[in-house]
This record gives sequence, C-alpha cells and structure tokens, in this order.
Amino acid sequence: MRIKGTHGNGAGCRVFPEREDGRMRARQWGLTLAGVAVTVGGGVATNQVDGPGWVQAAWYAGAMVCLAVGPWLTLRASARSEVVQQPRRDPGGQVIAGDIPRAPVALQRRSELMALLEAAGDSDQPVAVGVLVGAPGVGKTQIAAAYARVRVQHGWPLVAWVHAESRDLFLAEMQAVAVAVGITVQGEDSEQAARRLKEWLGGRRERCLLVLDNLTDARLAAEWLPSVGAAQIVITSNLRQAGAMGTVVPVSGFTREEAVTFLRERSGRDDEEGALELADELDGLPLALAQAAGVIRSQHLDYATYLQRLRSVPLEKMLPPIPAEGYSHGAAQAALLSLTRLGRKRKTKTERGLLDLLAVLSPAGVRRSWLRGANAYMALVWFKGDAPLEIDTALGVLADASIVTMSMDGSSVGMHRLLQRVVCDAARKERRFDQIVISAALLVRECAPPGDGAVVEPAEREAFVDQVAALRGNAFSADSGASQGTLLLILSLQERAARLLDMTGDLKRALPVYEQIAADSEQVLGSDDYRTLVSRSEFADALAQAWERERAIPLFEQAAADFERVLGPEAPDSVAALSALARAYHQFDDLERAIPLFERAATAYERVLGPDDRNTLVSLNELARACADAGDTERAILLHEEAHAGLVRVQGPDHRDTLVTQMELGRASYEAGNCGRAIPLLEQTVAAMVRALGADDEATLNARDELARAHQGAGDVEAEC
Repeated sequence: MRIKGTHGNGAGCRVFPEREDGRMRARQWGLTLAGVAVTVGGGVATNQVDGPGWVQAAWYAGAMVCLAVGPWLTLRASARSEVVQQPRRDPGGQVIAGDIPRAPVALQRRSELMALLEAAGDSDQPVAVGVLVGAPGVGKTQIAAAYARVRVQHGWPLVAWVHAESRDLFLAEMQAVAVAVGITVQGEDSEQAARRLKEWLGGRRERCLLVLDNLTDARLAAEWLPSVGAAQIVITSNLRQAGAMGTVVPVSGFTREEAVTFLRERSGRDDEEGALELADELDGLPLALAQAAGVIRSQHLDYATYLQRLRSVPLEKMLPPIPAEGYSHGAAQAALLSLTRLGRKRKTKTERGLLDLLAVLSPAGVRRSWLRGANAYMALVWFKGDAPLEIDTALGVLADASIVTMSMDGSSVGMHRLLQRVVCDAARKERRFDQIVISAALLVRECAPPGDGAVVEPAEREAFVDQVAALRGNAFSADSGASQGTLLLILSLQERAARLLDMTGDLKRALPVYEQIAADSEQVLGSDDYRTLVSRSEFADALAQAWERERAIPLFEQAAADFERVLGPEAPDSVAALSALARAYHQFDDLERAIPLFERAATAYERVLGPDDRNTLVSLNELARACADAGDTERAILLHEEAHAGLVRVQGPDHRDTLVTQMELGRASYEAGNCGRAIPLLEQTVAAMVRALGADDEATLNARDELARAHQGAGDVEAEC
C-alpha cells in the first residue's frame, strides 16, 4: 500500500501519518481550548449586570453567542477525534492503493479497448462502470493495469487496485483502500470499512478510479460499489454475468497485428509469417505468446523450430483431463514449454522451487519479503550462499519469462491462474503436489503474525489469511492427493487464521473459517475424533459471540452430547462442554435450563478434579451469576463467597479470577440491598485491580462501573442498607 502526494511542482512526496496525527491532535486541542474559553467567557458575560440597560443587553447578547459557540467548538473537536488510523490526504495529494501490476516488456496498448475506458472516465456520467470480460489469459488484468497507470499519470486523486476473487479478500482490500484515504474508524471490521468506503466514493465529485481484478461473484460489485458519485469502476472478470454491472468491454486475444508486434519485440525475431503462424497456434492469448517469446529468445530459436517443439509436447501424457471451461490446449502447451525450459538442472532449482511455491499460494500475490525470509529457504532447501540475492535473481528470470508478475512497487510476486493450474496439474501427475503444499504451508506458518496478543497490522493479517485460504483450496481439492499429515498442517493454519480474525475484531469473516474447519476436521479425522469435537465447540463459541442463537444452541447441544458419548460423562472435556452449553443458555436468557446444567457441571468438576481446582471454582462462580440473574441473590452471595474463598486460597488475592469473583460478590450484595457491604468491597476491588491489572484493563473498568452504580443507588435504598 502506498500513499503519494503531489505539490504544485509535480514532484512526488510521502505523506507522514505520524506528522499528520500530531497536527490533528493539535487542532483538536486548539478547538477544545477555544470552546472552553468561549464558554467561560459567556459565563463571565452573564454576570456583567452593572451599567445602563443597553450595556447590560449587549453583555447578555454576547454571553448567549459565547454559550452557543463554545460547546459547538468543543463538540467539533470531539467529532474530529473519532476518525483514526490514517489522516485524510492533503487536498492536492494523490492516493495510490493496492498492488497495481507494472508494465510488461513490449506492452501492447490495445487502443480500442483503452479508448472505451478512457471515454467513460472522461465523460460526465456518474459512476462509470466498465467490465472487461474474457477468458483466462486474454490480458484483462494488463489492460486494467495499463489504464490505472494512465490515471496515475493524469493525477487522479485516488487510483485503487482491489483483488476481488473472493469475498474475504475483496473486503480486506476495500478496507485497505479505506485506510489509505483516511476514513476508517478504530475498531471497525472490514465489512464496516468497505461500507464506509462505498459511502465516501458516493460522495465524491471528482473522478477517481477503483479497479476490481478477477471478480468471481457479481453480487460483490452489486452490494459494495457506489451507485452515485463520480468514481470510475473498472472490473475484470471471466463471468459473463458481471457485464450486467456496467458497460461490457469484451476482451479476446491479440489481433494478428498486435501479436506480430508483440512477438517481434519480445523474441527479437522479425519474421511476420512465422509470428502469425505461432499466434494462430496459441489462439492469440497474450499470456501464452509472452511465454513462447521468452523460450524463443532465451534458446535463440526461430518460430518454426519453436512450433515444432510446441506441437510435440505430449500434453495428454503429462496432465490429467482438463474441464471444458479450463485453459485452451494451445495455451497449456505454451505454458508447459515455457516451464520446461527451466529444466531440472541445479542452476535452475531456485526458479523451480519458487515456481512450485507460487503455484499453490494466492494468485493475488505473495510478499517478496516472505520469499526472502530464512524459513523460506528451509522450506525449499535447494541452495547455499547469498539467499536473498539468489531469490531476487531467480524472480527476475521468472518475471522476464512472463512466468510471474511483479507489483508496480516490486513488493509482491504473483503467478497467473492459468500457469498455476498448469504447474499444479503437472505436479499432481508427477506425484510432487503434496510436498509442494507442505513446503508452502511451512513457509506461511513461519511468516505468520504472532498469536500471543501482540498488535497485528491489517496488511500483515490479510497477507496471512489470504495465503491460508489459497493453501486450503489447493490441499482440499478433489484431485489434490494430499496426505492426512498435509491436511492436518493446513487445518492448523486455518485455526490460526480464524483466531487471528477473531482476535482482531473481524468476527464476521472468522465465522465461515471456523465453520470450514469443523467440516474439514470431520472429513480428515472423522466425526468422533477429539479435534473434530473441539472444532465444533469453537465454531459454536464463535456463533454465540456473534449472537446467532438459532445456530449456536444446537451446536452446543450436539457438542455436549458428543463429548459425553465419546469420552464419557466424567471426562474433564465432557464437563467443559456441559459448562459451555450452560453458558450459552445463560447468554440467551434461558435460565431454567442454564442453572441445572451449571449445578451438574460444578458437581462433576468437584468430583473429577477436586474442590480446589480452578475449573470447579469458576464453575461455582458461573452458577452464582446465573442465580443472581434469576433473582436468587441470597444463594448467589453464598456461592460467590465460596468461590472467592477458594480462589484466594488457590490463586491468590490479586489473580484476575479472584478479583472478578470479588467484584461479582460486591454486585450481588448491592442487588440484595446490602450497600454497607457492597460499596467498601467494590472500592477494595477497584484498588486491587488498578494495582494488579492496570487502570485501563476491561475488568477494572467494569468494577468502576459497578462501584458507580452502587454509589448512585445507595441514596435510594439508604434505609434498607
């Protein structure tokens, strides 16, 4: 992601978020102080009652103005503080968001197609939507990228590139664009950020460009793109139905003239007749022609020799059958020959290793820094020496051969889906696919964001989640032949991705991942395996967290029954599943079913783990909480006291569990009307939490709220206290 600015001289410069944040804070403080000063001035003015009547009237009028303006300034300062994460760009600046592909060698402008896009962009019509539709490999992405680069040069205030091959990736990259233009709000998820960007685009009155590359679901565009405003939307897709979103720009292969020019510039061979014959053989597909030109140039072949070799590739022996909607026969042959020239020699092992990795990772691209990382070399294990230099050299070789593509800033590396399919199909036939997936999974695991509660940047999170989704799609495909060990490795990465999304507040995107894990676990391990049972429980927990009662409760009930059936009623995991079901009933206000289950769980924990086990004591506290909510405060106080005494004994007086139980005992005492006990107990709890947990800890803030509530209510029930 890059944010650029331009000034009057046209020179590019960086926008520094830290400096802009400081300026914003200074403005907020200035407005706040001004508001306070003006309000105080108004108060002083109201006291100026000496002198003639006209003087008093003037003072009074001034006071009213000050009292109106002062709070307005203060509120305006407060409103400014809500927008966080990134500053808005300067009025004259330019934002370039996303990985716009760089211009390839011998780029053909394809003037007619570009003219259609430029005419729409230069027109006065609102929300100009152009849909580049065509088969894989015809160059839709390169046309859109060329157009995006043109608009960057024209200085359009926003040029954004969004990969749209899945809803998850689409929303994540829309969120990244929202961050880049500085309109996100702290704590919102990707869906909320995408909606905010839609509204922002709808309010624009100057042209900006949003490219959706490889749209695979037309509903995404219908739901998330603005219907008003001045934005131009360019969509690339293989889906004919995507054309309903706007003006269809059909894309086919190069014209014969374009193909000849392209081959001459890329291969260095000036043989029009031979170039035309090759273009016809490869259906004019730009991707296939680029690969063919790379082989011709590197091996110093003429077109006739290349065609002879191309036609001799035994495709039916090297690849499994290809569905009718797949890549064309000629393009597949060209791709194979382009890859074959890498050979199996030691000097090309780096290129081969990178190629294998990129084939099973996201076509949206892989961070170049990941490929340079030490663990990437461990996963590929093919060389010694200056690893970063060798990797960059190998990537250059692959890019020159049009086998991989680089983002415009060189930070990410991707491979066209056509080539990915060719490499993967060949690897399956050669029985190498499983090992490739393992190597890629190890790379992704080693480059994963920390899972220990550390702050994770959105871009870092999305890079990991995107790669895990790509690995899962490859490993669990019907013809993958992946081993159980490989599938279990992918499952562990899925679990990490789901928890990362959950931990960073994007539960809506975490839910389908949790659901997929449960289904995949059952497929790989069986319905009664312990890990399958745990995955169902975690999915149920996520549904409860999202307040989806109708889906959560049946899953909790199934999990409790399955754990008891598989492990037995006395197993700690079975009791834990029973407690989880009780908590779900409690959460959704079904106390009649929750309390008996809490009682069963507390009794079972005491019998299995002993009276001083943490699970036993926490279970008592949960039962007490349910009793308090049911109005049985007397029993709740007794249970809280028992749990608190045990936790003090087992975990100490300053442990979080102990202090939370102490807070709940104070709340129950207040609700029972015993303010004389509740307020001192809550004051003691707040002081202990500040000392042990910190003043800003969630538990400390909750305890402060309970204490304030007790103080506020004490006057109403003073006689009973």
